[in-house]
Amino acid sequence: MALLQRLGLGRHRVKQALLEERVNALQTALNRCKGVATRWRRTQWGLVTGVGIAMLAVGYVAGLYSQPVKPTITGVAAQPFASARPNDPEAAYSAYQKADYETALRLLRPLAEQRDPRAQTTLGVMYDEGHGVPQDDAQALKWYRLAAEQGYAQAQFNLGVMYARGEADNGHQDNVSAHMWFNLAASRFPASEPMARSAAIKSRDAVASRMTPEEIAHSQQLARDWKPQQRQETEAQ
Repeated sequence: MALLQRLGLGRHRVKQALLEERVNALQTALNRCKGVATRWRRTQWGLVTGVGIAMLAVGYVAGLYSQPVKPTITGVAAQPFASARPNDPEAAYSAYQKADYETALRLLRPLAEQRDPRAQTTLGVMYDEGHGVPQDDAQALKWYRLAAEQGYAQAQFNLGVMYARGEADNGHQDNVSAHMWFNLAASRFPASEPMARSAAIKSRDAVASRMTPEEIAHSQQLARDWKPQQRQETEAQ
């Protein structure tokens, strides 16, 4: 009898150990997810090289990412912004990262007017969210479009968001245009940026769910016909 009790107790301890192992594994996974989400939230307001995107912190509206993508850059050395020269992109993005929007605006505008798509997109975000300037959908749309027409994926995504939210074309939703820009962004985000591509694809598909087959076909044709404009060192109109 004592032996049976010991065997039963042994089985109980084994089950308990297995349960504890599963709980610990689950807790580790949850902590890892929480850590990733926290890092993405912190990155969202920063600047990461190329097209680094913080997508996990962005909200959805029926599956659609509802906030613009922030252009980003890392490895920017600290420097005195007051003495920064015009056409100094490193100082401009460093100022934006530090929320010194007055300096960022002063340094970004000449770059944007020279058709630098990253500067144009950053300027668009500043107007889109009212960072250092009055919030202005028309100005955000202008700068996003200038960069998007050059094939800059972040600007194409942000332009799609504006059309999907009804913040372009006199406040009317334009699902065809939104679908086209999301489609183009999805095709131009590199494979090394899977989260950015996934955000564009999911947003495109969310918009498609509100469209007729004819509208989808039209949008797809527009995307196929689209060609990027060549960058010219002239002032943006």
